[in-house]
Amino acid sequence: MDEQNEACRESTPENLADIVKTFENTDTANLKIEYGANDGKLICLFTGEVDTVATSEVNKELMEKIRSAQAPVVFDFANVTYIASAFLRVNLMIAKELKDDFSIVNVSPPIKKVFKIAGFDNFISMK
Repeated sequence: MDEQNEACRESTPENLADIVKTFENTDTANLKIEYGANDGKLICLFTGEVDTVATSEVNKELMEKIRSAQAPVVFDFANVTYIASAFLRVNLMIAKELKDDFSIVNVSPPIKKVFKIAGFDNFISMK
């Protein structure tokens, strides 16, 4: 198997856990993202406000981690109190790239309403 094919293979639960161990948590003034692996999925636990400033600070790093994991991605919004429209765009990019391998869990009713108004509930699985 050549290097390009090796790099494109999907993560197994075992090597995903190893990959995630290399990820440092992301901290901004109003937002913290913790990374973990569960059942072969990259779990991103968000805490705080995902405002425009935080989105611009974490966007590149978040996308790099998602791509390097090469696994389904779950955003856990249990501790999210606010989402800016700039972060909706990030979710749209991830949903387009990962399709059915992207979901959001523990969405509070006010946050779910934002996604619903934007029409994202039609193509992003939310629980």
